[in-house]
This record gives sequence, structure tokens and C-alpha cells, in this order.
Amino acid sequence: MNPPGPLARPLVPLTLAFIGGLASPVWGLALSFRWAVGAGLLTLIALGLVWFRGRACLGLTLVLFWLIGLASYQLTSQPRLPPHHVCYLPSDQPISLIGTVDKAAQPRPAGLRFELAVESWLSPSGWQAATGRLPVYTPPLLETVRVGERLAARVKLRPVENYRNPGSFDRRRYLARQKIFATASLKESQDLVRLAATPESWGGNYRLERFRTQAAQFLEQRPQPTRALYKALLIGDQSEISPEIRQGFSRTGTAHLLAISGLHLGMIAAVSLGLFFWLLRRSAWLLLRVNAFKIATLGAIIPVCGYGLLAGGSPATQRAEIMILVYLLLVLLERHRDLYSALALAALVILIISPLTLFTLSFQLSFISVLGLIYLTPKWAPSLKARWYKGEVPGGFWRRLVYRIGDALAVSVAATLATLPLVAASFNLVPTYGVLVNLVAIPLFSALALPLGLGALVLLPLTTAGAQLLINLGSWPLESGLWVISQAAQWPLAAVTLPTPTTLQIVAFYLLLVSLFPRQRRPWTWAGVGLGVVLLVGSIGYQGLMLKTTSDLEVTSLDSRGELALLATLPGGTRMVVSAGAPIFGDSYRGRSYLVTGFLHYQQVRRVDYLVALATTRQNVDTLLDVAQNLNMGQFWYEGGRLPDPAFWELRNMLGDQQVPVLNLAIHPPPPQIQGTKIKLFQTSLRPGGSPSGPVALQLDYQDHKLLVIPPGRQEWLERFLAWGPGLASEVVWVPQKVIGSRFWETLFTYLDPQIVVVSGAPEGGSPITKDSRTTAQWYYTSQGAVTASVSRSGLSIRQFSP
Repeated sequence: MNPPGPLARPLVPLTLAFIGGLASPVWGLALSFRWAVGAGLLTLIALGLVWFRGRACLGLTLVLFWLIGLASYQLTSQPRLPPHHVCYLPSDQPISLIGTVDKAAQPRPAGLRFELAVESWLSPSGWQAATGRLPVYTPPLLETVRVGERLAARVKLRPVENYRNPGSFDRRRYLARQKIFATASLKESQDLVRLAATPESWGGNYRLERFRTQAAQFLEQRPQPTRALYKALLIGDQSEISPEIRQGFSRTGTAHLLAISGLHLGMIAAVSLGLFFWLLRRSAWLLLRVNAFKIATLGAIIPVCGYGLLAGGSPATQRAEIMILVYLLLVLLERHRDLYSALALAALVILIISPLTLFTLSFQLSFISVLGLIYLTPKWAPSLKARWYKGEVPGGFWRRLVYRIGDALAVSVAATLATLPLVAASFNLVPTYGVLVNLVAIPLFSALALPLGLGALVLLPLTTAGAQLLINLGSWPLESGLWVISQAAQWPLAAVTLPTPTTLQIVAFYLLLVSLFPRQRRPWTWAGVGLGVVLLVGSIGYQGLMLKTTSDLEVTSLDSRGELALLATLPGGTRMVVSAGAPIFGDSYRGRSYLVTGFLHYQQVRRVDYLVALATTRQNVDTLLDVAQNLNMGQFWYEGGRLPDPAFWELRNMLGDQQVPVLNLAIHPPPPQIQGTKIKLFQTSLRPGGSPSGPVALQLDYQDHKLLVIPPGRQEWLERFLAWGPGLASEVVWVPQKVIGSRFWETLFTYLDPQIVVVSGAPEGGSPITKDSRTTAQWYYTSQGAVTASVSRSGLSIRQFSP
């Protein structure tokens, strides 16, 4: 008999304590590795003394697991690397490396990305041994690289850095989980040389990669988009999936069908177990001598592991594979009915192997959705059976069909509600019809197309005709599911854009969900419902009220490492997004639109009243388009240029369809003031006596405090810009990084002496400039954190975000 209370399921509190230890440094509660290990040893000694006296102490055990989690985070996020690790190689100049391709190449807008296991590098004294893995970013290559190929490349290394904006993605921690601590870029395709390699030098991956190549060649015979979908489902290659298809899957909440996750592996395990069990039941002799169900469970392990290897063994696939294998192990041990302990054990095993997996979205969505299924589905499905069928399984085909559909609908709703806050926080897009679309798409993709496709690959080495037959049969459900998803994505309000919820709002949502559907209805559950509603509605209303009643001007400059991007909040809550890109050629330096849009969602901005493009180039046009697509628009201002780029014309067409006013600043001046803030523009002509053209400088004047934003521009424009003379005088000046040290900057100080200079970029030489010889201005660099200037009744103030 199990003990009562928490000891009945010891794995659950122990896993939660371990997770708490991993998350503590993120919450600001951190100890050094030595302190964590020392405290853990003392706790272990105390546990030994308590155990010696014949007692159990759950509290000390939880503390021990918390300390183990804390030490694991420190050990994996900041490991001690050998001195010959690639992250210690020179990063200020191009160097030559030799290594083996460790991960298949993935296409990107300006070329390819692949991972290289480094073997050696060319130092001034000759070739030296080196270790570590590098993601290599290359321009377009004539021939892609394959796993196992040995390459020599001349690259420039860069340390892994985060964008220092509130709410930004932690790229350093994400790559640390993959044991990557530096990146490399290839300037020219000629800097990459393929070395001779034998299959033996490829290691154990050779046969697997050869079979994956054969599978890819076999799938090449299928027409699009069936080929792209089957490549994603079977071998984990999503490179051929078009943006239109991705958008359709995202808008209908079915994007998880494109990834090889727990859903697909679980379906393979279920189909394999059912098939093996059916075959074993054909023999009465076996049924009398062996446990057919356990033998079938052992047999299901082989397809699960094989599918994981065939899919490329990505971290998300490995995590899902471990989760399924742990559950199959519990089935063999006859402990699978305790679902909470099974889920806790799977999470604990995964996090012990890779502690930083806790912070990946795939891990969070998988376990939260399964937890939602375990907690919510029993509360809904039995009630449907009791209401319709008096708790009995109905008889007759149609009644059984309704019964199964009801259970499937309960599962879909439970998973959707459980993951809703995470989906909103990660994608800022919540599908409206996702429950219904998944109800149709999951059986078509996972239960029909996937098993038939894998069966085709199993038969491929034996009979091509049999493989063709199965892949043809699997194409029908695949194409049918895609048709359903494409049609649903076009329905009105198929997806709703939401800002990133705060921690308080996420806690309030789960409190409300648990209180509405408790294990047992008690008075405190109604109090939980009321508290959840008050916290959820109150937090949203409070933010809106504070925004409408603000009387301050606040301008935040983001760390965008290229384009100049600002969010200005004017008195009364009017929002103005200002963007300016540098003149570039080609697509290799296009901006990262998700930085600006992600920050706006994090700040819970729902409407942009003025989207202002001071200079529209290939560097910032994607940002302008992304902001217009994801937020409600008031007006669009631009400098008047016509950028020959498809994204620019897509932006103009979309604004026209939505009837958003567009203001050409070269022709029509903006309003002189907005909410008490004076607006002044500075635009010059590139030809004497010609009309204004080119980039526009923006000045905001509020309560006699002037803030000037200078966009990137060519040298000739910058020189003409100085003709405005003393009218440029401002207390705060935003300038591009390339302006510093130029003749333009020296001349500019003859017209103004700003108190604060905000440079969009990094300080030269790797150290901040704190004082210029001609001014006592305070210098801030956005690469060190987003900078916010505020003008209130008490005056001008400035602060810098510190992650």
C-alpha cells in the first residue's frame, strides 16, 4: 500500500524540486557551482543522519534535488572548456579550420547553415588540434554539404551573444544546450574546400546517412507539396516547405504536425504495439506461454528508435523519443497507470541528460499538453459518457462513432487550453479553429500518412514497387489534410494576434483553469475562480488605464545590431514605431524583423498609431512589413523612396487593402504636433534645387526637451544634413554606429552639444566611449542593452536595460 500524501508519488515533488533548481538562476536566485556542491554535500550528510535514525524527511530530499538542479544549470550553461576549444580561437581575423559536417545543411534567406565538428585550425606556428562544434553560415553554394563530409574553410569566428532587449530570446542558453559557444561565417563560397574522405571516416553515421539519402531520392519522385510534407514527416527535412504552407499550419494550430515530436513517435509506438499484439494473438501456443502484450511492447521499441534515427536525431526528436521509451518501460513494469509519476520520470530523465532542455519550447509544450490531458480529459470524457450513455460504452456503429468523436474533442480541447499561454507567449498567434482542425488533421497525418510513409521506406531496400504502392496510398490522407488546413487558414478570424502575456497573467490563467475544473468541488475552488478572473482582467485593464493616463514621453532604442529601431510612447498612450535601415546591397545583411515585433508584443502593444520609416532599405523593410502584419495600424509615414524589393510592395499593397493612410514625407509634412509633442523633420535634396529625398531625421520636442533621431545615410547625405545648422540642437541624439569617428560627427558638434548620445550598435574597440574630447555627454550603446529616454514633469532621465 502506498503511503499517503506527497510520498505516494515521490517522483512528482522531486522532479518539481529539480526543475525549481534549474529555473532559480533565471529568477535571479543563483549560487556558484562550488557553493551549490558544498550545500548539496551538507544536505546529503543530513539526509544520511536522518535515514540512520529510521526516519524519512521529504523536505531535505527536496532541498537536495533543488541544489542538484541549480548545480546542473551552472555546469551546463557555463561549462569549463578545454584551452583548445574553438571558442578560444582568434575572433578578430579570418582563420582556417578543418572539420567534419556534424549536422545537415539548412537553407536560409542568404545561403546555408550547417554545423561543423572542428578538428584543427591553422595557427601562426602551423596546424594545431581544436575541438568543439560550430554553426557555419555560408553564402549560396553550388552544391550542398552532407553529414560526414570533411571540409576546410576560412571563416571568421564570433562569440555567441544575446540581443539585450526586454523579452528577447536567450540565444546563448539555447546554443549552450547544444554545446555550441561560438559561431562562424563564410564570406565567399570559394573559402570552402571539400576534402577527400572515405566512408570509414564518417563514423557510425555513414550507413544511416546513406539510407536517409536514398529515402530523400525516393521522395523526390513525389510532386509538390506532397514531397515537402513527406520529407518533413519522415526524415525531418523541412527545407522545401513553402512560407505559405507554414503560415497555414501556424494559423490553424497544426504546426506541430510538421515537426517530429511526441505525437508522431507516440502514434508509431501505438500502431506498432497494436500490430505486434495482433500478430501474437494469431498463435494460441504463444498466448499460453508468454505475455503477448509485454512482448508487443518490447517490439514497439524498435520502430520508435528507428524512426528517431531516421528523422535525424534532433534534440526535440531525442526528447520525444526518451519520453515514449520511458512510458513503454513503465508499461513493461506494470506501473503505467500512475500517469503523473510516469510523466515526472520522463521529465527527470530528459533533464538529467540535458538540463537546459527545460527552457526549450518543445519540452514545455509537450509536457504541459500531456499534463493537461491527464488532468482535464478524465473530467470531461466520463461526464459525456454518463450524460449520453449512462456511463456505458454505447452499442452500434454510429453511437460508438459519436462516442469516439466526443473523446477526441475532449482531448483536443484539453491540450489546447493547457498550452494556450505558452502558445501566446511564443508565437503571439492563437488559432481560433485549432481544436476542430486538429480533430481532422491529426488522424490524417499521424494515423494514416505517417505509418504508410514509414512502411514505404521499410520496403524500399526490398521492393521499389511495394514502396511506391504504400507512398501512393499515404499521399491521399496527406493531401486531404493539407487541403483541410489550407481552407481553414483562409476562414475569417482563423487566428487572433495576442501580445505576450505577463507572468501574472499566465499564473492567473492556470489558477482559473484548475479552479474551474478541480478534482473535487469545494468552496475554495470558487474563490480561486474569482481570484483568477480578478487578476487576469485587472492586469489587462490596469495596463490600459496607465497607458491612457500617462503624461510622459518615453523613447526606447532597441539593440538591433544594424537597423535603427525605436518605440516612442507619447503622452496619452499614442505609440510611434521609428525604423531606419542602412544602405546595403544584397540580402546578406537584412534585418531581423522578429526583434522589433517581439519587443512590441512583450510590451503588450496592440496598436501602432504611427509607423515611421526614416530610411527604407533592405535592412529594415522586413521589420516594417512584420509590424504591419502583426499589429493594428494607424498611419504609415515613409521618406518617399520606392525600394525595388518585393517586401516593400507587399507592405504598400497590404496597407492599401486595409485602407491605412500612407504619408509620403517628401511631399506632405506630418502634423506639427501629436499629443503635445512637437514633430519636426529634416530632409535634404541630393541635387541642388531638387525636391527633398533620401533619409529623414526626426526631432521630438516635449516640455522644451528635444530628442533627435539621425538615420543611417551615405556620406553625401550626411554632409547635406549639416546644412540645417543650429536647428539640429537637441539634448538627446540617436546616431548610427558608423557615424562615430567620421568627419560628419566632428562637424556635428559645432552645432549642438548633446547631454546624451545613444549609439545604435557596439562601441569601437570593444569598450564603451565614456567621454569625447569635445563634449561631456553621456554615451550609451544599444549593444549593451536597450536605452530608454523619458521626459516627464521632473525633467529628462535615461536608463539602460540590464539583462
